[in-house]
Amino acid sequence: MKGNPNLREGGGASITGYQAFALLFNSILGITIFLLPYEMVQYAKEDGVTALILSALVVMMIVMIITLLCVRYPRKNLVQLTREALGTKSMPWLGSVLGMVVVLPFALYWLFATAISARLFTELVVSAVYIRTPVPFILGILIIVATMVASNPPHVVARFNELILWLLFVTVPLSIATGFSSGSLNNMLPLLQTTGWDLFMGVIAGASMYGGYSVVLMFSSYYQEPRRAWRVHIAVIIVITFFYLQGLLSTLAVFGAPEVVKLMWPVLELIKSAEFKVLIFERLESLVIAIWVTAVFSTMINYLSALFSLVIQFLHLKAEYRKGLAWGIAPVLFGLAMRPQNIQDVFAAARWIGVFGLGITVVFPILLLCLSFVRKQNGSKERRRQHEAKA
Repeated sequence: MKGNPNLREGGGASITGYQAFALLFNSILGITIFLLPYEMVQYAKEDGVTALILSALVVMMIVMIITLLCVRYPRKNLVQLTREALGTKSMPWLGSVLGMVVVLPFALYWLFATAISARLFTELVVSAVYIRTPVPFILGILIIVATMVASNPPHVVARFNELILWLLFVTVPLSIATGFSSGSLNNMLPLLQTTGWDLFMGVIAGASMYGGYSVVLMFSSYYQEPRRAWRVHIAVIIVITFFYLQGLLSTLAVFGAPEVVKLMWPVLELIKSAEFKVLIFERLESLVIAIWVTAVFSTMINYLSALFSLVIQFLHLKAEYRKGLAWGIAPVLFGLAMRPQNIQDVFAAARWIGVFGLGITVVFPILLLCLSFVRKQNGSKERRRQHEAKA
């Protein structure tokens, strides 16, 4: 614990492999599954499934690069590893100065991604359930509750994710599957008709839907076993891809590509089309939205937790300032979330934020990883040598 300042911030606690799975899973699977069918079909039409599979392979490679970077700098988060990678022994301050080029884009991404996730889900709730409720009221509640949880130490956030994992893991695929019975395979044809550029744009759109994996750059410093993170991270991407494919295939089978692009929330319309009248749940979408509040909360909480940890580490603040920082950022979040004037602006902002997140998670980890090889920095090997020497 003495050698890991991250554990001191977390009260000496660390994150288990199961908690790491829950963190990454909940960070990715938020509001994006409601957006994914529209985004994929808009570019790739009936070949949206092909584009999604290709985007999953791209994301898997990115996650492997990030994981390798975390393994080469064990027990270090994004702020700490950039200082080590970019600084020198004679000028350690250089790492902090140059590190701003890396740290600031991630801070902005997590801030804007949290704001747009809250606004998107608010628009979904208002359009489907609480039609007469003002958007600022629901949005304010989302931000307040997410800030309350995210202001806790990272290990508490990890436990929260652990508790809600199975609620989403079981109910999400079941709720989507209910609408598939009325679908037709003919609606998914013809295949392989999309041109190269449209397919490429579909891959970019699909890859941007996995943006939550970026929080690994902060939470991995708390992992109990960083070297075993490969299996956890790859398993999450595989499971998320299965859920995305299920949602995309179901909406295509029920509505067909021409209709999907006309729907604001294709997955929600899919659930509405299901015949499910058991007990009091005559409208399945109300039950699904009630459950999905947890998913969106967890995504917002994980983004915010990563952001708070990043600011605390970069500014050398004490852990006690975490709650004050959280409530200071909350009004900024609300203002950013309210900035788009209409739903079209919200979708456009979400699209640009997703592409921005994809860009920084590709460029900076690759540059830092290459730099670690050039400078022969590998904390994992050094720790192993020290352990063998002590033995």
